[in-house]
Amino acid sequence: MRNKTRRLTVRSRNGALHIVPIWQALTQYTEQVCRVAVRVGDAGRGGESLTIDIADIDDSQLQDIATRLSQSPWLLTTTVEQPPRTHSHVIAHR
Repeated sequence: MRNKTRRLTVRSRNGALHIVPIWQALTQYTEQVCRVAVRVGDAGRGGESLTIDIADIDDSQLQDIATRLSQSPWLLTTTVEQPPRTHSHVIAHR
């Protein structure tokens, strides 16, 4: 489905997250990337994670990328989901 933002999260053990292969897998979608977050030593889950929000990508395309990445021996998990909605607040000054 298009016109939606999807989130790809990849997790690995501490010291094992390989950023370059992840970006290579997303090469044709780099202009659609709207948010990136990296967590190192994630206290809640252990390990490292890279979360990338991508706009206007088909679910099946992103799922295919996640499936290919999940075959990498250094990854623990890959997930595809819809990111939570965020509300923007407008503050007016007089």
